[in-house]
Amino acid sequence: MKEKEDVLFKKLLELAPDVPSEEAYTRAMEELSKILEIEFQEDLSKMINIADNEIYPVEELQEKILNILIPHFVEVKQKIDNDAKALWEKALRGEIKIKDIEKFEIMDKSLFLGSNILGIILETRDFEVMNKLLPYFVLLPARIMKVIFNNKDLSELQEDFKLIARKIKEVHPQPTTVDDYFLEELLEK
Repeated sequence: MKEKEDVLFKKLLELAPDVPSEEAYTRAMEELSKILEIEFQEDLSKMINIADNEIYPVEELQEKILNILIPHFVEVKQKIDNDAKALWEKALRGEIKIKDIEKFEIMDKSLFLGSNILGIILETRDFEVMNKLLPYFVLLPARIMKVIFNNKDLSELQEDFKLIARKIKEVHPQPTTVDDYFLEELLEK
């Protein structure tokens, strides 16, 4: 299992966008879809066989998939929110050095966007919303790692944050939580 995780991690880093553009993210999402189909072909085949045998309408099958995924999303969102809280507690205690402020901001925005994406998926319970936003949730951390590994300027990630904030607003235009209003702040910077 560890070997498979390492291979997937390596592939994810390779397909992470090299530049912060919608086209680069679209290409990366297409490649991510192909990789997931290959890596999880057995699981997908089982689900298709079950669906074929049960003859579920598409909406019902989507609902069943969401019912399987939602508890995992809740757990991951809770972890992200706890990480963000711990990061801010560290900052408020003065434990972040001046030279690390940019890294703090990158982590904070990344955690915020990840939590926001999962929150919208949980709130809407909409399969289409999940399909549109989840790839950004997966690709943003890979993009951050790629920038760090290639010793690129971290400020380059600001464009990624804006791009993802715009996508979130596109998919979920009506703010329903306080966090949604912070998207505007990301877009203004």
